[in-house]
Amino acid sequence: MKSDGVNKGTAYWCVVSGSEIWLIDGELPCGHAKDWGLPEDKGVKIGSHQKRAVMWLNEADCPSQIELTSLRDCLHFGSEIFLLISKAVQYGHMSQTMRFCSQCGGRNHLNHNQLAMQCGDCRTLHYPRIFPCIIVAVRNHHQILLAQHPRHKSGMYTVIAGFLEVGETLEQCVAREVKEETGVDVKNIRYFGSQLGRFLQA
Repeated sequence: MKSDGVNKGTAYWCVVSGSEIWLIDGELPCGHAKDWGLPEDKGVKIGSHQKRAVMWLNEADCPSQIELTSLRDCLHFGSEIFLLISKAVQYGHMSQTMRFCSQCGGRNHLNHNQLAMQCGDCRTLHYPRIFPCIIVAVRNHHQILLAQHPRHKSGMYTVIAGFLEVGETLEQCVAREVKEETGVDVKNIRYFGSQLGRFLQA
């Protein structure tokens, strides 16, 4: 059997609850599960980093209480490991919010092969919910339009962002959100790129 190059002895452990994660001295724990008394059988491999497996584990499955920190405190991490940490947070959210089947009401359990929740009665698979959204820089020559959201009491201004509605394209969403939030009609809408929206559920 061909090796995947992953070190089988140690792993990075993403222990999550909500949008928080366990760090040790500001770093993602790396080692054996037994080093910290983690239930190795509950861990799920979600990727690899520096030839080590990256494991996801819910804080609720840990036998002892651990101190968690916000995902925002991991922004200084490299993009590869940060995206894997974000993935663990999303899977944790899936496992905690999709406990029951929307088809028949049966109890869902994690399907390790699909990384989805599966009903124990009707066997329906429920994959992680994905929420498409846009964020846009509205420009007028060298100026960018900023807006202040009501929840930002500190006077912070941001670019315009929002979630797609059913039957809406990305471009239509851009035009609608800008109009709703600022009253401005935009044109010449151009796609720039995509990224993982890590804090939408934070």
